[in-house]
Amino acid sequence: MIFVEEELEQYQRQAQRLLLQLGLHAGWRQGLYLLTALRLIHEKPERLQLVTKWLYPDVAAACHTTYAAVERGIRVACDNIWYRGNYDLLIRITYFDRDRHPSPSLMLAYLYQYLLME
Repeated sequence: MIFVEEELEQYQRQAQRLLLQLGLHAGWRQGLYLLTALRLIHEKPERLQLVTKWLYPDVAAACHTTYAAVERGIRVACDNIWYRGNYDLLIRITYFDRDRHPSPSLMLAYLYQYLLME
C-alpha cells in the first residue's frame, strides 16, 4: 500500500508541475478541478470513457462542488491553457494547431497520456 501511495503522490507532483509549465496554477479553482481529474483518471483510466457522466461527478464530489462548476471550470482551464499557456509544450502534448484545439475530454486524455510517458 505504501508503494501505491508514493506512486500516486509522485504522479500528483508531476501533474501539478505539468499544469504549471502549461501556465495553469493549481491554486486556482479551475486548476484544482483539472488536477483532481488527472488524479482520478490515474486511479481509474476507464473514467476517460465517460467524462461527463463519470469523471466530472467524481471531481465534483472530491472538490465539494457541483457537476456544472466542474464542467465549466475544466472547460475554462483548457481554454486558458490553449490560448494563454505554453503553446510550444501544448503542441508537443496534443499535436493540434492553434486553429483547432481539442475538447476538454480530449485534452484530459492527452495530458494523462503525456504524464504516463514522463
